[in-house]
Amino acid sequence: MNRPKQVIKRTVDLAMIALLPFLMAEILIGQEIHEWLGTVMLVLFLGHHLLNTGWWKSFAKRKYTPLRAFGTALDFLLLLDMTALLVSGIMMSGFVFRFLHANGSMILARRLHLFASYWGLILMSAHLGMHMEQFFQMGRKLLCLSEKNASRTLLLRIAAAALSMYGLYAFITQRMADYLFLQTHFVMFDETKSAAVYFAETVAEMCLFAAAAHYTGRLLRRAAPKTEKERSSGRISKTVAFLTPVLVGVLVAAGLILPSQSGPRQMISTELPEEGSADTARNGAGDSGLSQPQAAADSSEANQPEDAAAPSASSGPDGQTVPVEDGFVLVHGGSLPDDIAAWLETNHI
Repeated sequence: MNRPKQVIKRTVDLAMIALLPFLMAEILIGQEIHEWLGTVMLVLFLGHHLLNTGWWKSFAKRKYTPLRAFGTALDFLLLLDMTALLVSGIMMSGFVFRFLHANGSMILARRLHLFASYWGLILMSAHLGMHMEQFFQMGRKLLCLSEKNASRTLLLRIAAAALSMYGLYAFITQRMADYLFLQTHFVMFDETKSAAVYFAETVAEMCLFAAAAHYTGRLLRRAAPKTEKERSSGRISKTVAFLTPVLVGVLVAAGLILPSQSGPRQMISTELPEEGSADTARNGAGDSGLSQPQAAADSSEANQPEDAAAPSASSGPDGQTVPVEDGFVLVHGGSLPDDIAAWLETNHI
């Protein structure tokens, strides 16, 4: 491949990586900027595929090893994820694509966009990890470094391990699993965190998933077929590579379309949060000593604010205000779309 095209490809890839943390911080940058950055990401994503047309021409003809099967499945999952983000983003657009007047369920679009956003963070980071060696080579050439250096390699591994540990901590404290498995429909944002901390956590999470994919790829590379019998099993790897995205797509569609009996989780805590914390309490309704119907009723009453600026809260036994975790982020002066408001009223939320 000629050098100018290689440089352009890596520049596009780096630009996409740089945009990802900002796209995950819509609550900090605002919806309009989020939409414009998402549009830039879409253009870069299309450019990335145009610059890699050779992959599309040959992916079905190649002999599949476990490593290639893993990479191909990852690529198609990422393609499905970006398509979901595009469709749901256009449906919800209030600025960039507003002129299209896209019709559809706003509830479904929001659930799909939230779900695809967090999986997109994982899949794009994993895709980066699978190609990490190429970025290392480019960095060594730009910095005129030697090909191998044990000390430098050790330092990079220590830094990657430290970032990955911080990323795991952020993954747990942000409760990302709730978004990945459709356990909540709204983003809970800790307002006590500065923007710098939020971006640092996002970058650390990217490092975590990139490192996981990188070392998974190294293990799969060692499992490359060596005998003729092992090579003949490549058909199994090829089947897995193409069947996995299809099955995942079907399961996700079923999870999004099938009606939810419970809706967003309702959780009430009888304990006040620590002073100075903007996080809501996370104890379940069962832990508060309330039955499920009573907890739902109390939550419904708690979500009837006296004015537009009042936070979601209920009264404790001593008359103190008790925060209610109802899955919403309060936007002063804002309003909910009609279909979401109707859904909340129907489900007594």
